Amino acid sequence: MLGLLLAPMVACVSDEPPPSIWPPEGFTFAAEEVVQEGDRVETRRKFRLTEDGVVVYGLSSRPVVATANESVVALPVYERLSIYKLVPSAVRGFARRLHKLGFLTLDDTIGDPRAASAAKPLPIVVLKWSSVHGEKRVTLRGASRGTPAELLRAVASLLPDGEQFPGIEAGDRAPVSVLRGVPAPRTNVLDALAAHEVLLGEVGEDPDLLLDTFALACRTASRQVAEDLLARWLQAAPARARSGFDDQAGTTIEPYLRQMLPAK
Repeated sequence: MLGLLLAPMVACVSDEPPPSIWPPEGFTFAAEEVVQEGDRVETRRKFRLTEDGVVVYGLSSRPVVATANESVVALPVYERLSIYKLVPSAVRGFARRLHKLGFLTLDDTIGDPRAASAAKPLPIVVLKWSSVHGEKRVTLRGASRGTPAELLRAVASLLPDGEQFPGIEAGDRAPVSVLRGVPAPRTNVLDALAAHEVLLGEVGEDPDLLLDTFALACRTASRQVAEDLLARWLQAAPARARSGFDDQAGTTIEPYLRQMLPAK
């Protein structure tokens, strides 16, 4: 349950830091490891940090999938989960470090332009920053060096021991954790669902969290819970998220999500 997953993390100093512009209001940062699996893209790993310091780190090995009209939608099921809370100074330092590295001015896509192949999978990590001032999304493809590698090290410094996103090559400078006692990811889909539901009760109708919780409810065959979460997500999600397909104007993701619902 959340009480076992959520723990305060100490990063140098646990006192409330003095006023600062970091992190900006409404700050959220996410990193997602994605892979190409046949005709669909799957998210395998996700790190998400909000301005209050709550980190949700999950790993998915078996998504829930729906297919229609030759299109495929796969939602990750974060059955391996770790939830913890950073002290304010750690959140501030992380946001400031990203800004100092020039994250907001980077190209939208960095790295190997070649398509991934089954013979040689291409590591892909998507980094997303949002605040009241706007959004920024950067996709890192292949092995990362220079600034992209420093971004991955910044993320890795806030992960549980032994966890890391792909892209930092063996032999490169290893990330240095700034945390102590971060709980290792635990594999229990029912506990993961319960933890997400508690988080929703604390943070409100967050669209990303609602969709992740919906996928967990589908995996646990909790149809009534899944239907309620879907209805809440449709209310909370912006139109862009509900469309689901960047290259198919007017298409909605809702029929695919309804196809994922557990049988009655």
